[in-house]
Amino acid sequence: MLYSHLELKASMTESYFRDSLNELVRAIMQWLNISDYESRKINQKWTRTAIHNSLEDAQVISQVSNVSFDEAIAKANPIVDDWQEEMKNRRDDEVNRDGYSNPDNLNNLNGNEDD
Repeated sequence: MLYSHLELKASMTESYFRDSLNELVRAIMQWLNISDYESRKINQKWTRTAIHNSLEDAQVISQVSNVSFDEAIAKANPIVDDWQEEMKNRRDDEVNRDGYSNPDNLNNLNGNEDD
């Protein structure tokens, strides 16, 4: 809400720049003697970054974690850069969590520990 006026200003400035850049490109094409410089379509792609509240996202993820798939949670997690790597790490953690992946634990299966 606080940045809505800034977003409006950025949108208006973008429209001015878009028109001006179209004119500039058409002038360059005319100078280069391109025959259809007035009828060619000029595509522009503009991106803006919006302020995002990661804490709010993390709270929502923690609240829906019991009813959502692990993959959806990993994709939406704001602190995870690569959700596929996160899923691989979670699977590895489930396998290694039981304690039997450590070969030293397999040597002492009878329960007698000599500490």
